[in-house]
Parts: sequence; C-alpha cells; structure tokens
Amino acid sequence: MKEEIMRPLVLVGQALKSGRLHHALLVTGGLPHLRKQEAEAIAAIILCDSPMISKTDSEQENTGSFPVCAACGQCASCRKVAHGTHPDLIVLEPEGDRAITISRIRDIQASLSFSPLNRRARVVLIHQVEKMSLDSANAFLKTLEEPPVHNYMILTAESSAQLLDTVVSRCQELRMAVNAHGELTEDLPEAEGDETPQHGRLLDKEQLIHQAFNAFLDAVVDSNLVPAVFSLKKRFSADNIETLALLAAMEMLVRDLLLLKSSVDIPERLLISDMSQKRALSILAEAVNCDSLIHYQQELVKLNRMVERNVNRELVLMRALLFWTDQLTCHQRHETGV
Repeated sequence: MKEEIMRPLVLVGQALKSGRLHHALLVTGGLPHLRKQEAEAIAAIILCDSPMISKTDSEQENTGSFPVCAACGQCASCRKVAHGTHPDLIVLEPEGDRAITISRIRDIQASLSFSPLNRRARVVLIHQVEKMSLDSANAFLKTLEEPPVHNYMILTAESSAQLLDTVVSRCQELRMAVNAHGELTEDLPEAEGDETPQHGRLLDKEQLIHQAFNAFLDAVVDSNLVPAVFSLKKRFSADNIETLALLAAMEMLVRDLLLLKSSVDIPERLLISDMSQKRALSILAEAVNCDSLIHYQQELVKLNRMVERNVNRELVLMRALLFWTDQLTCHQRHETGV
C-alpha cells in the first residue's frame, strides 16, 4: 500500500466515511508512547458503537476540510475498551526484550476463527511488531493478507524499514509526525561502544524540531516570513540531522492545521499551546486549504528521501519553506483583490 504521512485519525475518518477502512493498519513514526496511544485510539474508534466523525460530505466539499474521528467515550464498548475488558480487543505486546513468538501468533489465529462476540468488529492490536521473530512474521502473513470478515489488524512499529516487505505491503501505513515538545519518558538503550547516550541525541533532535517550529511560527506572527525563510535555511542546513528536524517541524505544523480545519472540537490534541503561536496557526489555516496541505505532505516525504540521498540541503529547505510564502502571498492577493 502507498505510504501516508497524513494525521492517522484524519485518514481513519476518511476511510470510515467512505466505508473502506483497510483491514490492516501500520502506525509508524512519532515517539513510542504517542504511537501506542494513536493505535489504541484507532482501535477504540473501530469498536465504538457511535464514533464521532466530523463533516458531512457537502460540508467537506464546501470547506475543504477532511474528516477527523474519535470514539464517543460513552457507549458500552468504549467503557470496556477503557477498562481493558473488551472481548473483541486483542492486544499483543513483546515481553521485555523478548521476541513475539510464533505460539502467541497461533493463539491470535485461533481466536480469529470465531466470530466477534458483539458481531460488530474485532481488533487485533500488536505493538512493536518489529519484535516479531522471523517465524512469527511469516506465520502472520496469511492472516494479515486475508483476515476473517469483521476483523481488523492494527500494528505499530518505529519504522516500516524494520519490517519484512511482505508485511508492509499488506498494510496501509499511517506515519505520525514527531512530537513538538521533546517529551522523552522512555528509557532508550545505548548503542554498544557509543559514549553518547541515544536518548541524549534524540533529545537534541527534539529540541531542534521545537526551535524550528517556534522560529517559523514567530515569523508568521510578525509578518516576516520571507526573510525568515533564508535565515531558517542557513540555520538548519549544517547537517542532515538539522535539515530533517526542520522537515519534521513542517510535518507537525501540517498535522495541527488539519486538526484545526476539522470540525471536531479537540484542542487538547493540538501540539501548540502558546497563544501567539495559535494566532500564527489561524493565519496559516486561513491561507492554506486541505488539498494543498495533502500535496505538501507528499512533498515532505520526497524531501526527506532527498536528504537521505545527500541532495543539497539548502535546496531541500528552500522547497519546504517556499511553499508557505507562496500560499500566504496568494491568499493576501486574493484578500486584497490584486
């Protein structure tokens, strides 16, 4: 399946509205605890008796917004999910550093031979699927390709690159943006022979993302974006880590804009809390429609790959940043009738 970088809950909302939710979803990217929360939220939506989906089809056409969805949190199914007692939610996680064994996969397959108890759907949620043994992954392929009717698979992994191609090809990948706040609550292992802790390097990257995020939004508020483009290009082109950090900041910005442009009132899901930055977000949301944001997300995927191939970093950043100046300029011309 084609990789998607859009906010996972936006994609789920689209799929539910069209009645074409893929039977196997792979959530990648982001920080581990956020990736886990996102997968659990999708599972709750699938099992919910009355999921809340924003926008009717006519509203969507008129506003350019995309549907975001959430579990209602009130029905019997949602209460069981919250208490970990839902009979049609099967959760599988690695036990410490040990691999997910083939016997545990066989247990899941045995469960799937029976119809869901509530006759609506069953969800199999497997965290850290990269920790499946090779035998487990191969045994799971047939189930992943053709699960029994009304059964959905939700898998999480840090990256699809860690998985067998045969597993990835059977899933729809939902890639999360990196979190803006530099939250690191997990203990990350150190590489053998490396004097610098892995979590320290990751925190540096998170701080870079946060700096790029703030600098960009401050420039929008100050109506100073054009000179800021050149300043950001110079500041974040020293090495691949810095360039990728700025691209990650742009991914997060798109994520919040899509949420803001949806009709679901979920401000707690926004990464931005500062009032001046919320003002910047509102300015951008007014200037850029959802179609443009989706195309820009696809462009960011290409730009990330260009950095990995060591394409000139300054050119990559100019392509990423000039999108916003072009959008704001077009919007201002439209507003003034020029």
